[in-house]
Parts: sequence; structure tokens; C-alpha cells
Amino acid sequence: MSLTFTHRSRVGSALLTFTGSARYISSTSHLNPAEFRLFCEHIESKSRLPPKPISQKFPLLQFLQPQIHCPESSAWVALENNNHQNCLLRDSVLKVVSWNIDWFSPSPLDRASAALGHLEEHFGTVPGNLVVMLQEVCHESLQAILENSWVQ
Repeated sequence: MSLTFTHRSRVGSALLTFTGSARYISSTSHLNPAEFRLFCEHIESKSRLPPKPISQKFPLLQFLQPQIHCPESSAWVALENNNHQNCLLRDSVLKVVSWNIDWFSPSPLDRASAALGHLEEHFGTVPGNLVVMLQEVCHESLQAILENSWVQ
């Protein structure tokens, strides 16, 4: 199966052809003309990136230190291993939520703030045992997330 998109701009026209199974390509029918133009420009810019060599070495393991927000210093600090005050007790309920911030859409900062606002509205200001898994978080979104009082 082959899908072809044509994009014309002041610079010229670009013909993008995607070959393969349609299940790997998301539909663009929901995009308005301006969004479709941005999508095409994004695809064109990716095709101009120089190839990067692939390292044949195994990646180095990185141990991540869990962090918690400290209200006294208004900063994120390493969570001490001996801090058991927030442990999940046996038979407790753990709520898990997944949310795609969608880095490609306009205003990632506003999208992240709106998503967190919705989650706070749904789960309350003190959500208890809640895990929020965010996908497609860009740097701007991450800043909004870390500075959000509900997250802290």
C-alpha cells in the first residue's frame, strides 16, 4: 500500500510518499490545511537531517535516583532510601493513569498544564496512590510539569 501527500509552498512543492502497511501511519484527515502544512514541513525537515552513526557498543547503565519535591526548599531532591513514610501498604489501591501530551501539537506548555488540571479535577488535590505516566513530553512540557503545584 502506498500513500502519497502533495504539499505546495512558496519554496516549491514537495511530494511525500509513504509505503507500507497503513497501520503504521496515522491518518491526517483530521488535520486542517494549516496543520497539514506544518506536518509536511516537519516530515520534510526530518528528511534533511544528516544520518547519525549507530554505536556498536552496549549503552552504559544509568541508575536513576528517585526524587521528591521538598516544599521547604521549593526544589526536587533525592528520595532517601530509608524514607518509608510514603510506602504503599498491602491491599492498598494504586491508580495508574496514562496521558499523551503530544509534543507535535502547538502550545506544549499549555497542553501539559491543561492535562494536569484535568487530572487534578478528576482525582482531587490530594490524589493518594496515583501514578501518572506521561508520553511525548518535550522540554517545555517538562518545565510546566515540574513547576505545577499539584505535581509537587
